[in-house]
Amino acid sequence: LAMQRRSFIKLSALTFTSLLGHAGCKDGGSTDTGDDGAGREIIDAPERFPQSVASGDPKPSSVILWTRVEDPDRPDEDYEVELEIWSLDDTGDELTPEPVVVSVTAETRFDHCVKVRVEGLAPGTPYGYRFSLIDGNTALRSGEGRTKTAPAPDADVPVRFAVVNCQDYGGRYYNAYAALRTLHEAEPLDLFVHLGDYIYETAGDSSFQDASGDRQVAFDDQASALMLTSADGSPYYAARSLDNYRQLYRLFRGDPALMAVHEQLPMVVIWDDHEFSNDCYGVTGTFTDGRENEA
Repeated sequence: LAMQRRSFIKLSALTFTSLLGHAGCKDGGSTDTGDDGAGREIIDAPERFPQSVASGDPKPSSVILWTRVEDPDRPDEDYEVELEIWSLDDTGDELTPEPVVVSVTAETRFDHCVKVRVEGLAPGTPYGYRFSLIDGNTALRSGEGRTKTAPAPDADVPVRFAVVNCQDYGGRYYNAYAALRTLHEAEPLDLFVHLGDYIYETAGDSSFQDASGDRQVAFDDQASALMLTSADGSPYYAARSLDNYRQLYRLFRGDPALMAVHEQLPMVVIWDDHEFSNDCYGVTGTFTDGRENEA
């Protein structure tokens, strides 16, 4: 299905597939800041996208694009969101002046996250993208992201990528991501690979986490978390509820250095134990060695 600029597909689930024909996806990104072509005023509003934008799972003809939206005036409503995507040349310049636009829904039940698999893309090609929160006659726009599809299966080309893992937040700063962004600016990468422990499920474990300062982790819904005891006898907590885990992802993904890398490179990711529970197996946690239900 070849998409034209204002062909809309409504999305009511978290993930969907839009079949974008190659002709449509050769459109480029508009930099207008006045009217979006549908009579709406465009306002740059990155604060409405507090974890910015991200891309991942690059394949020769597809990539996943992601954002999370906040509207303090409508916290319990679903939001209309538009995704724009356009192809770039190797220098990052836009090819033509108009993006392909697809309408999606940021649902309350998914914490207003939007995750879109865009298909029908050209292999080994850089793309620009952004999201807009539609509020009546206003389009509140995110910052721009950059991504790149994987090479064709039979392409004999080099692929440059970085490997990262184990990024705890409490008491730590993501200087490695700041260095990675600098490296990408000097010697462009195609993607980065994350080997897991994107989050740590515990907050304030004194054996390895700092519970003070501006990089501390403290659950808002502490009553739903699992209370544990450090080796020195001090209490700490592990995520157990959906709200606990969502808070961790909002916090970790709000780090400026991490967001800057997500904005520029697609991620290929696998999970490790701390995405769920330390040394877990299957759906079973091990903090209490089975003495209580950790689910």
